[in-house]
Formats: sequence, structure tokens, C-alpha cells
Amino acid sequence: MAKVLEIRHTDWRTFPSHPGTRFHRTMFSSVRELTLTTCQFGSFNEFIRLISAFPSLSTLRLDRVTYDNEGPTRTFYCSSWPALRSFFVSVDRGKEMDAMLEWMSLDQRSHSLRHLCLTSDSLSAAVIGRVAPSFGFDRLESLSLQSRLTDSYELLFTACSALLSLRVQMYENGILEKLAGLLSLLTSRSIRSLELTVSSVVNTEAMLSEQLSLWTQADDVLAREQFASLKTVDVTWFLAWSSEQEMLAPPVLADRFTKLCARGIFDSRVLLM
Repeated sequence: MAKVLEIRHTDWRTFPSHPGTRFHRTMFSSVRELTLTTCQFGSFNEFIRLISAFPSLSTLRLDRVTYDNEGPTRTFYCSSWPALRSFFVSVDRGKEMDAMLEWMSLDQRSHSLRHLCLTSDSLSAAVIGRVAPSFGFDRLESLSLQSRLTDSYELLFTACSALLSLRVQMYENGILEKLAGLLSLLTSRSIRSLELTVSSVVNTEAMLSEQLSLWTQADDVLAREQFASLKTVDVTWFLAWSSEQEMLAPPVLADRFTKLCARGIFDSRVLLM
């Protein structure tokens, strides 16, 4: 029986009844990994009923899943939510992400999670702060974030105290000024793998030099005893040169991460735009 299932480009609103009525739990008892891509639901509760039809699910991937109403409420009862270990969510609007996190925080549904990936235009610091006490962020082993920088990053970096792997992608100018401070907020002392992807816009050699000095600050933070467990640090820097004058030479990040390079754990690439 199938252990992996993917459903694409489905509008559940066109069906006369909610999707849960069309599935019996025994039909999909073998499915361990489910991916929903570009699916639309009439309500958040319809989405929950569908997921509840997969009792053995351990990995759930959601890409552009939308629904018409505002999200979950505590009055909606669901006794058969699977014990997920990996949860990947990619949405265009923040409200869908907020609803997913709030639902997962209810009744300890998220306590089985070990791997969490969140991709959105923004992550609400208010929602992260509200769900943090019951979500179980301190149980996560890996966290992947791709979003505009908000205060939610600070909350997550502080709450995820058992991380082994962290992957962060932030594509907005001005990130480097805050990067070292963010890294210093990490409470996990067990991080083995760190992957950073950031972008910058510069138009003078002086500005480029300033940006490079900020990478040096990040190297100083990651050289602390707290990060002694690090085995790999991978950095990708998207660098936009907006001046008509040609750049003298492409920057080499290894020159700024001397401490990590000395440990033989650093890899990087600079992609000019």
C-alpha cells in the first residue's frame, strides 16, 4: 500500500460536502507522508478533517493551501489528529500560517514534532508569542525559516532550545546589521548544522567593506563555546551591486570567517546580482 501521497491543484470547495466524508481512515492507514500543493478548502475545519483521515501520517507538507474562513477555533473537536514528526508549511499570506500554528498548539498536537519548516511573507510575533508556551518549540530538532525578519525570529531562536539543525533564509536589505544579534539569541547548545542565506544591496566599496565587517561579527558569535557542537556552517550571500562603477573584486567570505575556517567547518558562496 502507498506510503507517500501527493494531491495537487484541487479545489475542495467544488464538492458538495467536506472532504472528510469521502475518506475512511482505513483507506489511507499506510500513508506516512502527505503533500498538498495549491489546494483550496471552504473552511479550515474541512482541511483538518482531511488530514485526520491519515492516522499514520508522520510528515505533512503544505504548499499554498488556502481556506475561506479565518481559521480554527477551540470548539472544533478532532480526536484523530496524527502524531506528526515533520511539518512543512509554505503559504503566501500570513493568516494561513497563523492558523496552522494556532491549531497545532492546541491539545499538545505539536509535541510529537521534531522538524518544522515555515515559509511565508511574514511570521506574526504576536502569534508565535501566544502559541509558544503550548507548542513545544523546545522539542524541535530542526527548524527552517524563510520569511521577512520580524520579532518572531527572536522568540523562536530563544524557544527552540534543543535544535540540532537551523536553516534561515532572509531576502531583504539590512539583514546583516541584525544577524550577529539574532545568532547570539540562540539558546540551543547542540546545533550541529547551520545554513544562512541572506541578501544585501551595496553601491560603494565603503558600503561593501561595512557589510563584510558584519560577517566578521557573525564569525565572532559562532566561535563562542555555545556553538562548540557545530559541524557545518554554510553561508549563501546574494549581493546586489547597484553602482555603475565596476566592483574592484568579488568579496571572499572565508576571509571574514577565520575562526570557523580554522575549525574546517565553513563553506560559502557569494552570488552577484
